Amino acid sequence: MKKSSSATPQSNDACSWESTAGFLVLRVFLALIALLNGISKFEGKGGAFSFEAYSTNAKNLAKAISDDSFIPLGMSEMFALPLGIILVLLGLAILAGFFMRVALIASGLVYSALAFGLLASKNSPGVAWLGIYVGLTVMALFMARHNRFQINRW
Repeated sequence: MKKSSSATPQSNDACSWESTAGFLVLRVFLALIALLNGISKFEGKGGAFSFEAYSTNAKNLAKAISDDSFIPLGMSEMFALPLGIILVLLGLAILAGFFMRVALIASGLVYSALAFGLLASKNSPGVAWLGIYVGLTVMALFMARHNRFQINRW
């Protein structure tokens, strides 16, 4: 006995729409995480945002990682100094859909590198949060084929 197509609870169009919407929600969430984490690196005392505050925050982060771990100060500075700008750029790229897969892979690698630094300095709660971000990024990469709102196809 042949089943009719009307007996299925969801059509392919509905599934496609739901997948696209799910990916869009995940994409916006990941973009906001990266964007706001990057912007927060520019915040100074009194809530003012500046490049001077950014430089101070990056140097403080590098020193804290270096003091609490085996990572030399020079290496942690090389990572911490461009970190905020990289996060802002990745957040904007993910939000706009510009080189989506490349931006997602790059953000996952940035979060993995941050997790390495936090593991070296024995900051387990921070590592757990970064692990969640990496997991969500991997999920977004699996769902990227449902990306219908983008600037290019990468």
